[in-house]
Amino acid sequence: MANRYNKYLILNHRYALPNLLGKGGFSEVYKAFDLVEHRYVACKLHGLNAQWSEEKKQSYIRHAIREYNIHKTLIHRHIVRLWDIFEIDPNTFCTVLEYCSGKDLDAVLKATPILPEKEARVILVQIFQGLIYMNKRALKIIHYDLKPGNVLFDELGIAKVTDFGLSKIVENDVGSQGMELTSQGAGTYWYLPPECFELSKTPLISSKSFWSMDISF
Repeated sequence: MANRYNKYLILNHRYALPNLLGKGGFSEVYKAFDLVEHRYVACKLHGLNAQWSEEKKQSYIRHAIREYNIHKTLIHRHIVRLWDIFEIDPNTFCTVLEYCSGKDLDAVLKATPILPEKEARVILVQIFQGLIYMNKRALKIIHYDLKPGNVLFDELGIAKVTDFGLSKIVENDVGSQGMELTSQGAGTYWYLPPECFELSKTPLISSKSFWSMDISF
């Protein structure tokens, strides 16, 4: 099957695209080689539908920039690093992430539905370390879409959390008890805690991510 971005051999005079890793509705992810840092990275190419209204295009771009601004501040062994973002053409832009050569947790669980307790415990501890780091920052971050498909493994088998497109920042204003949830439908239903299905403006706190990780196993 032809790839929509196979005309791009080198991006931004820096990233060579040898292999397509996967594709979704609006994006494709490539294993690429960084010619400056001499390392493999993952290039996620985001395509804007040329038929979209300008308003919808700008909304998509704002969403991607918001994800980048959240993700770029996260520097932790168990969180996938985000290195770069740039425009390719008026309808295409690219985010550059740390490359993880292993499977994601979803594939691992499908191959081995019942993990040995010792292995499961190691994975959980690594993910929780990443979540604790996100929760101890000055601006706490709730991942909001934590699920097996958003946990990757590197070549050493180290678990890393990725995909911060639905992440929320918890404001630390005086008197604030968390972040208000004002809409439904965000996140993956099977991994959402009960409060995410309530219509009331119940404050959403960082334990939401821990619920999602518990239910994954």
